[in-house]
Amino acid sequence: KTKAKTKAKTKAKTKAKAKIEAKKKCEAPKAQGASERGPAVDDAQSFGADEDCSICLSTLVEPKRLPQCGHVFCRECLESLRKHFRSGEEGAESVPPCPQCREPLPNAEELYDQAMRARLVAERKLKAKGVTYGSVQFRRCGGDGHGLRGELARVVEMFREATEEGSAPAMMELGFCYHMGYGVAQDQKQAVKWYLQAATAPEPVAMAQWNLYIMYLNGH
Repeated sequence: KTKAKTKAKTKAKTKAKAKIEAKKKCEAPKAQGASERGPAVDDAQSFGADEDCSICLSTLVEPKRLPQCGHVFCRECLESLRKHFRSGEEGAESVPPCPQCREPLPNAEELYDQAMRARLVAERKLKAKGVTYGSVQFRRCGGDGHGLRGELARVVEMFREATEEGSAPAMMELGFCYHMGYGVAQDQKQAVKWYLQAATAPEPVAMAQWNLYIMYLNGH
């Protein structure tokens, strides 16, 4: 009886082990396929390539991903949506929602705050690499980005998104990015353009006015 019980237990363990191994073999290809594809919304080069915009129902043009929900639309379609809500047309809500999930789109202040947080994170990483604020190396972040090119470019894009919503502080920061070559190639004309917009906004930014004054003194 003891031998029979031992034999039965061994047989049961062998079957259980075989089931586990079979399950692992089935799951492995799925996991491998998922890792090869990767999350589409995190890949700036591939997301939206084979999708349609749910606003215009056509192939995505200049795909733009919403930060809070990850849904993707044409940049122009989103700009038209925001203009519609800003116009105060009858029946429009106060804050434009995502057309797919109805999650409210971030406003100018929220976009600016998100960009500033991303910038602070990037600057801590630069500091860890020995790149200090205002140094020659700092001014060359638009080149190789000291290994953070993608992250710095994303910061610039986030400031640009905030400017599209009328954020004057974001206009000043975008001018700074062009002025210093932070995340983009240095371009003094673009710097003057954004400083000027921030300096003449309905709520002007004093730092932008000062930076613009210095640039004019230097002949820009």
